[in-house]
Amino acid sequence: MEFRILTTEEIHDFWELRLHGLREHPESFSASYDEFVKHPIGEIMESFPTENNHFVLGAFSEGQYVDEAHMVLMLD
Repeated sequence: MEFRILTTEEIHDFWELRLHGLREHPESFSASYDEFVKHPIGEIMESFPTENNHFVLGAFSEGQYVDEAHMVLMLD
């Protein structure tokens, strides 16, 4: 398993995995599939976290994107 910070170039993979997760495991999310899918992918790209202290960590298995975690680091 490989872990790395996702880039905006991977937003389509992020979008597809998020929609799959919302459909299959809605209890794991604060938003519903219907709420999330209303947002155009361009809007998601604009708000995609890419700062040093706010980012999305992707998990890859055999080169395939399989999971994610949103990270916000509280720095003093």
